[in-house]
Amino acid sequence: LFSNMTLDNIVYVINSVYSEINADMQLYFADQNGMLRSVSKTVPQSETNMPIYVIFELMSGAGGSDPNAINVFPDDVNESDIKNAYYAGDTIVVNWRRSMPDKVSGLTENQERLMVYSIVNSLTSLKNVRRVQFLVEGERVESFGGRINIIDPLLSNPGLVR
Repeated sequence: LFSNMTLDNIVYVINSVYSEINADMQLYFADQNGMLRSVSKTVPQSETNMPIYVIFELMSGAGGSDPNAINVFPDDVNESDIKNAYYAGDTIVVNWRRSMPDKVSGLTENQERLMVYSIVNSLTSLKNVRRVQFLVEGERVESFGGRINIIDPLLSNPGLVR
């Protein structure tokens, strides 16, 4: 069966099969009671450990995975508001564009907290991740909307999860 295949063809077949394999990703969305709820969402396995993809999945909402899960991002926040996201040891650094603080300035304190910890709890559910550091244009900032302190790396907050 494989006698006429080149190494490039075999690598292509393996990569094609791998890209079709799905896995569950743990994401945290808000609920009607102002808490976070864990939602398992099926995504391509090749993207389950990519921090930026986790945030994109949060932005896209829970979809049919959980009809009671509420998206925590303001409507005008989208993928273009993220400059990059990367691993730095056991910390994931999420670097936002300058537009992000303005877009979340209208949130209440609890809405801002749910948005921040939706991201933090989702990213810290990845293997070997303990903390999340938020930056805006590469700089540490006190907060997004003036209410929740994000200047230092944040740990998961299980107390917000129902």
